[in-house]
Amino acid sequence: MAFRDYLRKHYDVLSNTGQSNTRQQKAAGKIQWTYGRLKNELIQRHEQLALAWLATGETP
Repeated sequence: MAFRDYLRKHYDVLSNTGQSNTRQQKAAGKIQWTYGRLKNELIQRHEQLALAWLATGETP
């Protein structure tokens, strides 16, 4: 839920993430597992930011 609330509050991250996903898909080409790994890393990074954001007492 922290990730969802973080993205709602920081909609610019979602926009940048979409652009990054498109670049990653093109870079990964037809190697699906590469794209999956890159996407997973991106989500994990932003999940950590979301948890830190929530820990500061921010509200959605």
